[in-house]
Amino acid sequence: MAQPVNRQDIESLRAEVERIAGARALSGLPSQRLAAGSLSDIARVNRVQGLALGFGMQLGLKGTRIHLRPAISYGTSDQRLLGSIDATWDIGAGRLGATAERRIFDFSELPVIAPLLNSFTSQEGGNDYGDYVLVHGLSLSLRHPVGARTWLRGTIGAEESQSVSTQASPANGSYRPNPPLGGGSHQLVRLELERGAAGIAVMRDLEGELSLEAGLGEAEGHYVRATAQGRWTVPAGQGQLRSQVYIGSGSERLPAYRSFVLGGRGTLVGEPFRAYGGRDMALGQVEWRIGVPIPALGLGSYASTGARMILAPFVAAGYAARPYGELPWNVTAGVRPVAGLALEWFMGIIRVEAGVGLRDGRAGVTVDINRDWWGLL
Repeated sequence: MAQPVNRQDIESLRAEVERIAGARALSGLPSQRLAAGSLSDIARVNRVQGLALGFGMQLGLKGTRIHLRPAISYGTSDQRLLGSIDATWDIGAGRLGATAERRIFDFSELPVIAPLLNSFTSQEGGNDYGDYVLVHGLSLSLRHPVGARTWLRGTIGAEESQSVSTQASPANGSYRPNPPLGGGSHQLVRLELERGAAGIAVMRDLEGELSLEAGLGEAEGHYVRATAQGRWTVPAGQGQLRSQVYIGSGSERLPAYRSFVLGGRGTLVGEPFRAYGGRDMALGQVEWRIGVPIPALGLGSYASTGARMILAPFVAAGYAARPYGELPWNVTAGVRPVAGLALEWFMGIIRVEAGVGLRDGRAGVTVDINRDWWGLL
């Protein structure tokens, strides 16, 4: 029986093709085209920008391996014009990049909801699951492979971060205030080591990232920030055991927009949403994924909901310390454990999670698109 093609196979083949092709472009797409990383790059809704519309392009310089990716967006509520231009130059197996940007984004490195679903819940119910900051940045980076699916990337640059406020109004309900996350101006140095996922339909995998960052600021002071995250998948009985961990810590002058937050949807289901945070954070989760047969519901002549469902009992725990007085989240006062059950249905596209906080018995339920699709949404 043939084994699934994994990312390591693809990256090894790509590296060999690059060695043979030299300076020739390897993309089969047109060198000049409209481009968007996701549907939310074209249209999205949040409480700061309201409806934000945008588009981007990819421009390949003829006869070179240099690509330019300009993008622009406009928020109809805050009336801010945002944009970026990203230039990359493939140098053998490595890549040199330069970026200039002005953007508004959710400050947390742990996404908690599919972007398209967040636009819907924001507009229709006033439930926006992001906390936003405005950043102006310039950076230069070098990314180089150190294995078939492992990369080392170094970045130098400068950023200015500013707080933004809630400007939009939802169709129903009301938005919570956006917290003050601006941290002034800093020169940055960042080093990252990343191991990518093996691919789809693999039974055993290890991926993750290590990051070390230093920020140099005159008025705001200097800071250091380190993070480590990892995800493991191994066979376990009739199913798979999937675990993940995220650990982060920063120095005392860590800017608020580089701090950490957890709780509720996407992190600790059953705890209040983003109730905990600070300069230190740890989060871990283990789930046992078991496939069970279910009746398939027909969706026309050629499709159905699928004849299997994933059941995944899980346990998770989080910790946060050294909070900011001006931000709405606080310490966990020890470890906050959660136990629950997740199910994935409709060919794995829909994921439902129900969790209970083991310290106080609070419960929560979330419905979302499977995380594997978030990058497209």
